[in-house]
Amino acid sequence: PPARLLELRALFLSRRLARIGRSFVIWGAGQTGRRLARALEAHGLRAEAFIDIDPEKVGRSARGAPIVDAHDALAAGGVARRHLVVVAVGARGARATVLARLRAASVGDVIAAA
Repeated sequence: PPARLLELRALFLSRRLARIGRSFVIWGAGQTGRRLARALEAHGLRAEAFIDIDPEKVGRSARGAPIVDAHDALAAGGVARRHLVVVAVGARGARATVLARLRAASVGDVIAAA
C-alpha cells in the first residue's frame, strides 16, 4: 500500500539525513511534500522550510514551517543555499524539472525523495 511505501521511504531517508547531520528543507509544499514531512517527523526530523513555485502557497506555512518562493530560495543566502534540499514533488515530470533547476543554480546538496 502507498502508506507503507511512504513509511519505508521516510525510514531510509531519516537514516540518511541523520548520517549527513544537516538541517534540511523540502522542495514541494503540496501533498507529496507535506506527507513526507509528516512521515519524517515520526523519526524526529523536521523541515526548516518548504520551497514551492505556487504563489497561493508561498508566504503560508506547512507543518509549522514557512513556505518560501523558489526564486528566493535559490538566491544568494536563500534556504536552498543554507540547507540540504529534499525534493518531494508529485506532479508528473516535476522532479526532473526541479532537479535541473537546482543543478543550474549550482545547488549541490540535494536528495530526490519523491
